[in-house]
Amino acid sequence: MIKFLINKPIGVGTTYFALLLLGIVAFFKMPVSLLPDIDIPEISVKIDYADASGRQIENNIVEKLRVNLLQLNNLKDISTNSVDGCAEIILKFNYGTKINYAFQQASEQVEKTMVYLPKDMPYPVITKSSISSIPLFYLHCSYKTDSVTAGSTKNFRDLSSLITKVIKKRVEQLREVAIADISGTVGTQIEIIPDKLKMNAFGISENDIINKIKSQEINFGNISINNGNYQYTLKTSQNIKDINELKKLLFKSGNQILKFEDFAEIKLTDQTPHGLTFSGNKPAVSLAVIKQSDTQAGDLMKNIDILLKEFEKDYPEITFEMSKNQNLMIENSMSNMVYSLIISAILAFAVLVFFIGNFRSPMVIGIGVPISLIVSFVFFYLFGISINLATLSGMTLGLGMMIDNSIIIIDNINRYQSEGKNLQESCIKGTEELIRPLLSSTLTSIAVFLPLTLLSGISGALFYQQGIAIAISQLVTFAVAITLLPVFYAVFNKNYRKQESVNRMKFIMPSYNKSVNFIFRHQRISVILFVILTLSQIYLFKILPKSELPVVEQDDFSLIVDWNEPILLDENIKRTKIISEKSQNLISQSITFAGKQSFFIAKHSPQSNSESEIYFKAGNYDNAEILKQRLSDEIIKKFPNAKFKISEKENAFKYIFENNQANFEVRLRNKSSGNSPNPENIAEIINEIGKNYPQSENRNTEIVKNIEVKVDIEKMLLFDIDFADLYEQLATLTGNNEITKLKSNDSYIPLILGNKSNDLNSILSGTIKNQSGTRYMLKDFVTTREVTDIKHITADKDGEFFLIKLDVEDSENTQAQKKIEEITDKTQTLKAGFSGTHFSNYEMIYELFFVFSVSLLLIYFILAAQFESLATPAIILLEIPIDVAGSLLFLYIFDMSINVMSLIGIIVLIGIVINDSILKIDTINQLVMEKAGLLHAIKKAGHQRLQPILMTAFTTVFATFPFLFISGAGSDLQKPLAVSLIGGMLVGTIVSLTYIPFFYYLLTRKKHIEKKIAND
Repeated sequence: MIKFLINKPIGVGTTYFALLLLGIVAFFKMPVSLLPDIDIPEISVKIDYADASGRQIENNIVEKLRVNLLQLNNLKDISTNSVDGCAEIILKFNYGTKINYAFQQASEQVEKTMVYLPKDMPYPVITKSSISSIPLFYLHCSYKTDSVTAGSTKNFRDLSSLITKVIKKRVEQLREVAIADISGTVGTQIEIIPDKLKMNAFGISENDIINKIKSQEINFGNISINNGNYQYTLKTSQNIKDINELKKLLFKSGNQILKFEDFAEIKLTDQTPHGLTFSGNKPAVSLAVIKQSDTQAGDLMKNIDILLKEFEKDYPEITFEMSKNQNLMIENSMSNMVYSLIISAILAFAVLVFFIGNFRSPMVIGIGVPISLIVSFVFFYLFGISINLATLSGMTLGLGMMIDNSIIIIDNINRYQSEGKNLQESCIKGTEELIRPLLSSTLTSIAVFLPLTLLSGISGALFYQQGIAIAISQLVTFAVAITLLPVFYAVFNKNYRKQESVNRMKFIMPSYNKSVNFIFRHQRISVILFVILTLSQIYLFKILPKSELPVVEQDDFSLIVDWNEPILLDENIKRTKIISEKSQNLISQSITFAGKQSFFIAKHSPQSNSESEIYFKAGNYDNAEILKQRLSDEIIKKFPNAKFKISEKENAFKYIFENNQANFEVRLRNKSSGNSPNPENIAEIINEIGKNYPQSENRNTEIVKNIEVKVDIEKMLLFDIDFADLYEQLATLTGNNEITKLKSNDSYIPLILGNKSNDLNSILSGTIKNQSGTRYMLKDFVTTREVTDIKHITADKDGEFFLIKLDVEDSENTQAQKKIEEITDKTQTLKAGFSGTHFSNYEMIYELFFVFSVSLLLIYFILAAQFESLATPAIILLEIPIDVAGSLLFLYIFDMSINVMSLIGIIVLIGIVINDSILKIDTINQLVMEKAGLLHAIKKAGHQRLQPILMTAFTTVFATFPFLFISGAGSDLQKPLAVSLIGGMLVGTIVSLTYIPFFYYLLTRKKHIEKKIAND
């Protein structure tokens, strides 16, 4: 085959040129994103029930929904969080569940439960989770003047209307935009404040007003009137169209006709906001822009920039500010990778020139690498794979193997030329000789990565695309190496014969010979040293910290504060501004989300009036760290009751891997199934735990005080008072009696009877009439008392629990469990369960080790088939433990953790290093078959393979080296992979050069002696 291809260089060239064209077309059709668009097996149910307490929402709504939703198929876990005014239910399914079907089932269960829920509760919002649902950016719209105040002026109300009706719709008209989620708007309402004295004088009651307004909604339909040959339609609808018509609404009092405005004040006011957004200190309306999953982020940003310029021209009085721009991370990550690849290619090219001694052979490799890259895009497109960090890293590894394969083939061709064979014969023999071991190396590399797809959950889905990308790039590079490379080499070197690669080894060969001779002469010491180095990986594994993802340095973050007091939204905003003042001179941007946000899809945890999230963008990472400490100190100093945490900016990695768990968590439950944990008992346990673990996150108990209003039903019956009338009167006195909604153009305006009062005494001093018309004071039938409860009421499939987060070292885990169980046993009412990243990280690591074991078995079977031996694969696999020890040692030196990225680096290392050993043992076997003695074959194979092994090692190390020094978004995710790969590669190369031939000698010498005796 190789001879045929070498004699057809034009045919080979045109074939690959056609594949290159297809690859370029495929690249521009593929979507570009930070990570693959993965279906996350998670559904959220958001409940909005304004002015209801967290306990009311939990008992009357969430608990009933939770019971029914537990019946869903493939449900892995359910978690609920209820606070004042809202709640969220998170449904987590086993990965692989058809999420659309699960969504349909969840919707049906919610629909069934609605009949048992409060009638005035808005329908819950049910959404599916996806990486594509992460907002690409937030757009904040505010007036340029400082005089506008949210919720108190007509100007901001007009801004809310403009953003809702115009800006939002124009953004959503862009083809790349899926939805523009909105929050921070202030709506309008019509407030009706009756004049009690005039109403009494005219004999008009609140019920008369309510009945009159509701009667205007009656539409009697259309009446047809015939007139000769014509037919006319008489409309009899009485719908009120605007506030002026409402003011002119007619009432009859005796013989007198009155207008509504004669005995009531009717005015257009702002609805009471439950949450507001601020850009700096200016009130703003925020849009969370979510892109279509099949579009490129860069295309959306280009069109948004054009649209924003139009907005700035059309609305010069409005500022349009962008924050949390995910595209910056995508662009920086991609540019960092491209930059690193360019530097890596330059360094690798320099290494090749140094070892080979000319520019021709490295140029052949340099042409082959981009060809492999572009041809891979054709198959990526056919398999539905996007361009993202997972696939790009997979391609990078594949290209590394392309360089390694090219080095090995070119070195073998050079060797045959140096033995006196002509160029064509050298290309044919040098390539054909390596097809079998290179195919075996390719298959073993694929065998290392494909089992990553066996990982459970999101990780498995994430690495599926990486595994497929690696498999494709490996097979493509193998095909290019054995078909295109020898043809190009023959063409480029047609009139060039002299090869200098052997001369480069004259400085290294003596040291190599001494190392091998030392091991063979001191076999016992060598074995002991190998065992010690192998066992060291166990110690390094125990002392190294574990995490799912490496720490990512960012210059922006969010401060999430719970003031832990029953304050109103205005006080929340006031406190937030006090804290934000400490960010002066350290930030370029701050965005505040105060109180409950109304985002429909964008992921925001439930927030009450007393909670806020403040997003800060600092000038650099150092400023961000200074600001974090400054904010923490200020909150502890001025608001000691507050609870707060600092969270990194949301992104795809955080969305997938972050579970908001502490290292060690305690879940306190009531021993009696179905009962809520007692707040007093919880406070007692927290105080006791705080004495033993002062770094506990729950230094404040989140216990809140509420006023419970209880109605005396028996007394109401005695005085002939209807409960519905009492409820309606309370709603009127508190400004919550919504009579109806007035349709105005394309929106609905609530009609509210009464004005809001925050004075409990004045509310209870109101009166109510019984069936006979006699008035009584409300406080005669209503009693109040102060009650305490948990602010964030959390629950899972086993019921309610209270969460305590502790900072406990892994070594203290068992002791902490026993201590906390002793504390909870004293209450005799509570029991403790344990969770946290300590447990989940070990589960992840154990699963990776399982996958690692599967990879080793696949490698063993492939090698056994290649060598037709059960012992030879064991020799190659023997080096893996010591290679892993090298990786762990470098992680320890560079103060890094064992995480997903560093473990991938170790798996990559195994795929590369064992290829060197495969080729070396294959060469030894060939020499033995040529009747060479065992020791002579080992020595000669070592000399033949020394240069390609060193070239492979140095090109890999230098290709990975730039990842240690790049900075910016995404770089911190690549560094652990680079460190583990470089450390293992340096150690693994030494092992491959020295210990592999030694172990081969130990395990096969008896066989060779017996064979020699038989031949003699």
